[in-house]
Amino acid sequence: MGTGRTMTCSKCGYHKTFYLGSGMGFPQEYKEVVMKIRKGKYGKELQTFFESYPGAVVNAETELYQCPGCNYLQADHNLSLYVHKQGQPPENGYWIKYLDFNQEYSYVRSYAHKCPKCKQRMRHITDSMDPVPCPKCGELMEEDPGMIRWD
Repeated sequence: MGTGRTMTCSKCGYHKTFYLGSGMGFPQEYKEVVMKIRKGKYGKELQTFFESYPGAVVNAETELYQCPGCNYLQADHNLSLYVHKQGQPPENGYWIKYLDFNQEYSYVRSYAHKCPKCKQRMRHITDSMDPVPCPKCGELMEEDPGMIRWD
């Protein structure tokens, strides 16, 4: 299921909706993420990992990240890596229906999301976190309580 989070700054007027999670298009989106990994778009380390482990899978859910330095906010794929406990490759060569990361897969490592503006490592923003600072002025933003959901 996909969700939307809308954040607004009452001080400077910054207002943006971030579309997170995934919907029914997840199999296609997952395939595109794996293709980008295999082409090296996310770096040599992920590319080599996928070449070396036939049972490799990636968490391709879209999540929210913020830079602790400049407060830049962006939605991006999680990109944490997992391997099948028995080394089995994914169905269709890229995706398994109903991935259960906890039961069939072992966690390998997280992806270090870097801020495109100042290159610091970004932090993952969860639903349960306190309000986040505005990327424009630094004031704590309010989140619209209305929830956006699809699929």
